[in-house]
Amino acid sequence: MLEKIEKVAACACVSVMAVLVFANMFFQSLGKSWRAVILAICRQGLYIPIVYLMTHQFGLAGLELTQASADLLAFTLSAAVMLHYFKTEFGKE
Repeated sequence: MLEKIEKVAACACVSVMAVLVFANMFFQSLGKSWRAVILAICRQGLYIPIVYLMTHQFGLAGLELTQASADLLAFTLSAAVMLHYFKTEFGKE
């Protein structure tokens, strides 16, 4: 059962990575360097604390799911940052 969850989480993260890369390149091309840096650091920066939390809570299975969890949290942050940017830039009309 746990192996299926790990495979589904890995597949979900592959599709999420496209949004993370797009958001990072989008802000780099607009010259919004701080947003791009935050999004770039976010994926690996979230990974380290999640390793400790997930392994403490779930053992080896938690360790295997940490990258998927970090990717999903980074996706949530990058989606929120992009939505905020689009609302502030294009909501001025």
